[in-house]
Order: sequence, then C-alpha cells, then structure tokens
Amino acid sequence: MFFSNDVFVKRVQRVANKLIIKSANPDYEPFEIDLSEETDESIAIIGKVVWLGRRI
Repeated sequence: MFFSNDVFVKRVQRVANKLIIKSANPDYEPFEIDLSEETDESIAIIGKVVWLGRRI
C-alpha cells in the first residue's frame, strides 16, 4: 500500500505488529499496516486532533 505524501486524520489502534487505521466516515473501510514488514516507507504520526467544531 503506497500513500506518497498524503495526510490523513484517522483513528489509529496498535495491535501486535500492525496498525489498524479507522475513519469516522463510514464510507471509508478500515485498513491495516503490517509493521513487521520491512519497507523503504515510513509512517509518521504528526499530530493529534483535540477539538472539532461544527455548525449545527
């Protein structure tokens, strides 16, 4: 799976040697990233969403 320089806001759960990536939007299926596989790509968690405002 290749993501290039894309940025996602997702929920991340670590289970054993993998990350489970989930979206709050039900239109997008969860996906897994196997951390035990050696690749040239790296994963960086660069922030945390702490607040979300919406107009009601």
